[in-house]
Amino acid sequence: MKETTALIKSWRAKLGKTQRDVSKYLNVTENTYYKYEKDMFTCKTDILFKLIDYLNGNKDEFFNALEQDYLSRLETKKGE
Repeated sequence: MKETTALIKSWRAKLGKTQRDVSKYLNVTENTYYKYEKDMFTCKTDILFKLIDYLNGNKDEFFNALEQDYLSRLETKKGE
């Protein structure tokens, strides 16, 4: 999920938001949000859409990044 997490971090940085700001908005702990950004946790769909909206993100851009992550994982599994 390197593409998606990088995208979320860049959106957050553009707005000057901290992980604390975002975690408060999403009503999750800072540690949980940190793990979302580090691809250690998967968030629920409703939180994902709330996050994209809060960061003024583009859903098409996000899902294109998600597709790239998925294809990368498939290639990795293929090579194993």
